[in-house]
This record gives sequence, C-alpha cells and structure tokens, in this order.
Amino acid sequence: METKCREVWTTEYLPLLKISTSKSDDSYTREVMGLPKDNEVDEFTRYNQDITPVGNLNTFNPIKWWDDAKTDFPTLHLWAFDTLAIPAMSAECERVFSSAKKLITPERHRLHEQIIEASECLKNWWDRGLIQQQPDAPGEDDCVDCEEDDDDI
Repeated sequence: METKCREVWTTEYLPLLKISTSKSDDSYTREVMGLPKDNEVDEFTRYNQDITPVGNLNTFNPIKWWDDAKTDFPTLHLWAFDTLAIPAMSAECERVFSSAKKLITPERHRLHEQIIEASECLKNWWDRGLIQQQPDAPGEDDCVDCEEDDDDI
C-alpha cells in the first residue's frame, strides 16, 4: 500500500513541488518559501516517520490538521485534501441517479436540469422528514361567505 501511495504522490503531486523549486535555486529563497533542501528527506518519508500522537479521535479534524501542516508537507497536504474530498460511500449518489431515472421518463425528457434538481432535493427532504405537506389553506372556492354573495346576485 505504501509503495502504491508513494508512486501516486511521486507522479501526481511531486512535480508540483519541482516546478516551484526550479524557480528558486538559492538556499535562502528555498528556506523562506518552506521548500526542502536538496539533502533533506522527502516529505512522504518524513510523514511516514512522524509519530505525533493524535489526541481524541472523536474530536480530531483531519482537514484542520492538514491545513496546519501544509508548510511541513507542501505537496502531501494537497493530496490529502484531494483524498478527503472523496465521499466515503457512493450509495447515496447511486440512489439519486436511480431516482432521477424514474423521474425522467420519455414523456418528461425535456425537463430542465433545475426542475430535476429541485424535484430530487424535495424528494430527499420529504423522505428524511425535513419537510411536510402543509394543510390546505381555504381558497376562494371553499369560502362560505362567497356562496351567500352568489345568491344575492
């Protein structure tokens, strides 16, 4: 697993660092920018060797941790943010697509995307109990006084 992760980091994220390091060859600029020196261990190895304990796992916020560690891990934190942005489970997404498929029938194929989105949101909110049907408000047809007015004419 570590080998595969290192391979992804080396091919996808390390080139981002090399672009910024190629612009600054002197050691002072590299130090000010927080870039590694040529003789330093790469950030992937430093991260793997880091044994800083995490406090309470129930309150640990990985996004805040990586945001705070972006100077120590200039490219690895980008990879972490990309990875943390991936939904943990895709079942909800599959349900939404299945529900939208039922909504868009051949008779309704010209529905605008905003109508489809609104319908799917309303269905989801209804299923979760976040919204309820409002009782019918008395309309003009239900008005008792209006019937009496009709008799007078």
